[in-house]
Amino acid sequence: MKKKYISKATAFIIFHSFLDVLFFYYCKSAGQVFDEIEKNISLTASYNLSCLVIVALTFFVFPVKGQCFSKNLDIIKKKWAFYLWLSIFSCVGFISIFTTLSLSNLHSTIFLKHLEQIIWIFVGFFLFKETFSLNQIAGSIIVFLGIAIFVSEKVSSTENLSLVFLPVFAASCWTVSSSISRKLSTHGINSRFHLLFYYLFHTLVMIVLCLFYKATSFTFSYPIVLASCVHCFSMFLLFKSLSLEPISYLAPFVYTKIIFSTIFDIFFNKIVVSNVVMLAIVFIIIGLLNVIADRIRKGNGKRYEN
Repeated sequence: MKKKYISKATAFIIFHSFLDVLFFYYCKSAGQVFDEIEKNISLTASYNLSCLVIVALTFFVFPVKGQCFSKNLDIIKKKWAFYLWLSIFSCVGFISIFTTLSLSNLHSTIFLKHLEQIIWIFVGFFLFKETFSLNQIAGSIIVFLGIAIFVSEKVSSTENLSLVFLPVFAASCWTVSSSISRKLSTHGINSRFHLLFYYLFHTLVMIVLCLFYKATSFTFSYPIVLASCVHCFSMFLLFKSLSLEPISYLAPFVYTKIIFSTIFDIFFNKIVVSNVVMLAIVFIIIGLLNVIADRIRKGNGKRYEN
C-alpha cells in the first residue's frame, strides 16, 4: 500500500507535466498567444472562465453529498484569503508566460519557467520543514546544473532580455501559488472543490485586470474550451499529487515538462535544438534518476503525513 502512494503521486505529477506542456503547445500552435499584454489578459480571462464552467458542470454530472459539500464550504470560507493570493500570483504568471510564448519557442520558455522548481526545494525546507536526503539534494543540484547551463546560454545569446525575465518572473509567481496549493491540500479539501474556487477566484482577479487594462476581447471558441479541459485535468492531477507527497519530492519530476516541451518542438514544430539544450536535458534526466533511485533504495516510502 505504501508503494502505491508513491507511484500514484509520481504518475500524477508526470502526467500533469505532460498535460501542462500540451496546453501551452496548443495555445501557441493555435495562434492564441500575443505580444500585447491586453490581449493576453483577455486570453487568460477566457481560459479561466471556461475552466470555471467546466468544473462547475462536473458537480451536476457527479453530484456530491450534502455533508461533504458543507464541510468543504466551511474550509473554503476560512481559507478564502489563500485562494485570493494564489489566484493573483497564478494569473500574473500566466500572462507573463503567454507573452513569452508569442516571442519565443516552447522549450526555451518551459526551460526558464522551471526555475520555479528550484525555488520549490527551498520552500519545502524552510516553509514546510521537509527533510532531504543527501541523494535527493545531489539529484536536485544535478537538475539545477542542467537549468543553469541553458540559462547562461540563453542570456548570452539573446538581445531581448525580456524573454529571460518574463519566464523567471512567472516561475517566481507560480512558486508562491504552488506553495499555497500545497498548504491548502493539508486541510483535507476535496480536489473538485479546490478547483472550483481556484478558477472562481482566478476569474474574479482577471475581471479586475480586464477592467483596469480595458481588455474586453474575450473569446470562447472550440480551441479555448478544449485547451481549458486539458488545463482543468492537469491542475486536478497537480493538486492530488501535492496531497500525497511532500513538495520537495515532487519538485524534480516537474522537470519532465522540459523533456516533453523539447520533444514537442523537435517533432511537431520542426525546431532544431542546440547541443546546450541536449546537454541540459541529460543533466535533468540524471538528476531525476538519482531521486527515484534514492526512494527505491530507502524501501520505506510512505504517504506524506500532513
